[in-house]
Amino acid sequence: MADEGDYSATLLQPQLVSSAAKLLAQQWPTQSVETRAASLDSACRRAATALPCHLVLVQGKAPSFQRVVAHARVQQACENADGFSAAVTSVVVDPRYRRHGLGKRLLRFVEKYASELGYGYMYLWTHDRQDFYYACGYSECEKVTMLSPAMSKLGGEAVGRLEALFSRKAASTGALSAEAVARPDSTWMRKRLLERSAAVSMAHATLRTLAEEAVAEWANSATRPTCAAACRVHLSGSLASSSLEWERQIGPCCGIAALRMARSALRPSGALLVPTMDKHMQMLPHVAHSLAEVTVHGADDASVDASLLQEARTRGFTSDGELFDAHALAVLAGDVCGVHATVLHDEAGSGRAAWRLVPEWLEQGGLAVVAYDKDELKHSPAQRGGHGAHYALVIGYAAACEEQAPMTHGAAHVGGEGTVREYNSPSTQVEQAGPWVDVFGPLLVCVHGLSNRLMVCSLEEMRLSCAQLEQVKPGKDTWVVAPSGLRLRNRVMLLS
Repeated sequence: MADEGDYSATLLQPQLVSSAAKLLAQQWPTQSVETRAASLDSACRRAATALPCHLVLVQGKAPSFQRVVAHARVQQACENADGFSAAVTSVVVDPRYRRHGLGKRLLRFVEKYASELGYGYMYLWTHDRQDFYYACGYSECEKVTMLSPAMSKLGGEAVGRLEALFSRKAASTGALSAEAVARPDSTWMRKRLLERSAAVSMAHATLRTLAEEAVAEWANSATRPTCAAACRVHLSGSLASSSLEWERQIGPCCGIAALRMARSALRPSGALLVPTMDKHMQMLPHVAHSLAEVTVHGADDASVDASLLQEARTRGFTSDGELFDAHALAVLAGDVCGVHATVLHDEAGSGRAAWRLVPEWLEQGGLAVVAYDKDELKHSPAQRGGHGAHYALVIGYAAACEEQAPMTHGAAHVGGEGTVREYNSPSTQVEQAGPWVDVFGPLLVCVHGLSNRLMVCSLEEMRLSCAQLEQVKPGKDTWVVAPSGLRLRNRVMLLS
């Protein structure tokens, strides 16, 4: 056995194709060396940052004497739930070099390579090496699709049928090697590589432009012909002097991603924009005090770099970033982010009184985190009984009315143009006609961790989606859910 220094991990290079093809054909003889070499040679011509790619462990330093002793193929994996993940297949170590730690060394290189490209999880399947992958930090998980991201958007059932069809075709034609298709008895496993993704800074002017475009697209859609009239966008005042740091969520961390984005706007670099809890309470309309279920003070000593995921795990709120308790989210907002948080709950009114306060809260300079059921394709509000439970950060709203005016609670809008239209207190306004009960208005402008495109939906659509959050999607046994179930329904969390 050579010394550890005699081995190097690298992206497959043209001069290594022949050696890699022989190793793969030896392990999986369903394809010839020539066929494998042609496929590997084609892969070498792709960009270094493109997936799929082949990573190898090489013995020797002189190019003419190098031998591929281990191989792994990395490709993109489209999770059935959330996130941006990769998968490793065709993992093999030359039989003459096994039992010397080379498999672990190659796997560490694979994980580092994928994480540097921004992939949050590594997936794989195995039917006989579970113990090896357990030792490398992997745990069992549900199956994910290996289809392209575009095909994965067809929906779970359609994706399953397509994968079965492609597998049968590949088996009959030899188009795919044996190791490229999971066996029925395979165990799926995964490992988290990143806690969070790189943030993308979005300044106030950028957010306003994106919000106006998103509102116009919503208003002009074919299903809403009566909403083509102009809508005036109102962004939270907290965004006027700070940027929003958008980030893609890793795995089921939609609530944690929403809190991080809120923290970036409300407490940039650790500076609390609204310095006192008294101010937070004064911002709450009178009716909100009767709806307040829990209020958490923002910690003065909160660190802007604190790990929300680690803190949530330590407190028993989550296993992998999922959060199904609005109270837990408020505690993390206050204790870890240093942001004041109040959870409003209106069970009797199916959330109406709480949700109607959101635009006014935004006018005051606050932000709101809301839970809803997301559509599987577009991430917009749906009604799936909680199987698509998701969090969004509400950063603004649009008044869909002829005056192009903001909605205010008996007071003029500060810093806005146009005629101001007052509305009655939600406690006295039952089902009065107008934009507060019209399904088309007001519109909420939101960001969430699955797309950097702003999401626009009506307040009523969001409320109805939130009101039916009853249960977690089946098959999520490792997620932390209280015996009493989800504590999300008919709730809104206000942040300042």
